[in-house]
Amino acid sequence: MNDTYDDQPVRDLSAWAVDRLEEALATARDGHELESIRVIAQSRAYGCGNPDSARLRWAKLSLTANERLPGGTPWNDAQKRCQDFALRAWIIKHVCPGTDPDWDPEALAADTLAALTLAPGRARSLSTGWHDFPAELIGELRRRKNMTAMRTSWCTSSRQDRRWTGSAHGSAYASTCRSAPGNQHALL
Repeated sequence: MNDTYDDQPVRDLSAWAVDRLEEALATARDGHELESIRVIAQSRAYGCGNPDSARLRWAKLSLTANERLPGGTPWNDAQKRCQDFALRAWIIKHVCPGTDPDWDPEALAADTLAALTLAPGRARSLSTGWHDFPAELIGELRRRKNMTAMRTSWCTSSRQDRRWTGSAHGSAYASTCRSAPGNQHALL
């Protein structure tokens, strides 16, 4: 147990309205509080009882909290990207694609591809014999796999989704799905 926080009261943020959480986020500096806000806002964005406009507001709050979380290590940065990409993909698929960069399939595809610094061919070549690699390289491969897991799932489950058929986003969507390094899932 971390004794650093024992003398600080724990705030239950789960019942707070979006306005109050947005205000709390404006002054939040603690990683635990930022993560709490991110998780609560994300769960409300996923909530099927909310109108789309409310879900988008909750999702924006979650993305903002996620962006402010501490980073600087490969694992923290990869976790933040995975959280960002997964929520954005879910909103695009279940609520609506849109022109806001956060809900634009083209922007999500570009952001995901930009975050993948490992070329698909290199990933394929590294997928065999990975057990013998140094821990740092195995960690890097796992982060890449985790980052693409959401995208491959999104592409697979959305191929028949009519919102993509004939839309302006169809070409980038199809390109992203074709270029999704599915072979990276064989890694680890």
